[in-house]
Amino acid sequence: MNESFYKRQERWEIRARQRGAVLVFALLLLLVMTVLGVASIGNSVLEERMSGNFHQSTSALQSAEIGLRVAENWVAGITKANLETDGWFHAGGKKGLYSTQATPADAVCKGIAGCGFQPTDDSQWCDPSCDELSKGYVTLGTNDLGTGQLPAIHQDMVDQQPRFIVEYIGRSGQFVGNLALGAQAQPDIRRYAFRITAIGWGRDPNARHVLQSHFLVPL
Repeated sequence: MNESFYKRQERWEIRARQRGAVLVFALLLLLVMTVLGVASIGNSVLEERMSGNFHQSTSALQSAEIGLRVAENWVAGITKANLETDGWFHAGGKKGLYSTQATPADAVCKGIAGCGFQPTDDSQWCDPSCDELSKGYVTLGTNDLGTGQLPAIHQDMVDQQPRFIVEYIGRSGQFVGNLALGAQAQPDIRRYAFRITAIGWGRDPNARHVLQSHFLVPL
């Protein structure tokens, strides 16, 4: 009888130890699952932020692209008289239009030594009172150029409307006329070159993109 009692007690102790081992294993498994769950949540948050940043960057790029295309379409519609006679690109001319071909006062920075326009710097897209852009800039959705209201992006898609400036930088190529004696004078068919700089924002004001193009127009 004593032997039977001891056997039952031994079996009970074995079962107790087994139950304790199962409990420890379950706690370890729970800990591992918790760590994996927290890591998964962290990865999801990181991926969401990366996706949001990519979306904002893409929106800013598209905004700048729209500003650039609007500016190119506008430049394609000007005339030789607008450029040479009306003085649109000279000092005192239209807002946001500059020239490197006449006097330093017509150009970006007005020829001031040490002045340099940095288009990626928001603060340099400034009012006409600043040195960098003495004639300011053109904003989409406005009539800044005095030739009709420009297209605009829906206000829910961007923090603010794209801006651009246009610089006239001269004729493309080198003119070579017919120098033969008695030959009829050849017309100068070189195209007019413009540099267009545009900046656009996403919905986040910190997301911005700058694009620049060189645009040739036969006037």
